[in-house]
Amino acid sequence: MNLPSKSTFVPLYYQLANLLEQRINSGEYPPATRLPTEAQLSTEFGVSIITARNAMKILTDKGRIQRFAGRGSFVIERSPVRSPWGFGSIDDIVMTTANSELATLSTGIVEAPGWVLKSFKLSAPTSVHWMRNVRSVDGKRFMVSDVYHHPNLTQIVRGAKFRKLVKQKKLVVMAVCEMTGASLGEIKQSLSAAIASSDIAATLLIKRGLPLLVVERIFLSVDGDVLQVGRTHYRVDQYQYNLNLRPMEEATRVDPSPRRKLITKNRT
Repeated sequence: MNLPSKSTFVPLYYQLANLLEQRINSGEYPPATRLPTEAQLSTEFGVSIITARNAMKILTDKGRIQRFAGRGSFVIERSPVRSPWGFGSIDDIVMTTANSELATLSTGIVEAPGWVLKSFKLSAPTSVHWMRNVRSVDGKRFMVSDVYHHPNLTQIVRGAKFRKLVKQKKLVVMAVCEMTGASLGEIKQSLSAAIASSDIAATLLIKRGLPLLVVERIFLSVDGDVLQVGRTHYRVDQYQYNLNLRPMEEATRVDPSPRRKLITKNRT
């Protein structure tokens, strides 16, 4: 069993939630089982009570457990449809890297497509660094990403150190931040649908023409600089994606940040 580790960029409470969910999925904690208390989890895994509490909250939000005052937390039945990935928050995207395997299929210098030029606010044709990555769970590919880096970062992202960081299961943009000293600010994303082209179908090992979910992302530093843009194609036959929506006044009580008037949580 891998205990939560501070040596990784994934928050401890997400690591703990993932470990507990693995126990649920394996049948070690079958439906109706009462889970250990937060104090017991704190002792077993060597984490704080707050970390244990946040991990239990994640499982509650994902619909894996239900908590009863004075009785404890219990595993509940769930749909057999399961998602190995999520994108309802930056933490969801981070956790995708912890639960999947990354492989870089191609990389090089290419002429930026029009939507990439627009994202980088470039007008003239420009060459940029490009990567095509796939992620897999249990050997099955579920997404392919075409990632483009700002021209100012070309030399940085072509080095051996950058490739090594990417192989350490970090988000590509996290490797960019580490190399440049920048801090990730926010990720702007837009969702659409498409059918699998011959190229994408061959990469995902699926039939041409199948429906796919397409997510375009713009990765910004805390200073507002565009570090990276990407277009990801997800298979839609391997997931169920739900959102929990809370009233704005409740969201304000949970998180007073003016940038988050609506809280969304991924449930798998």
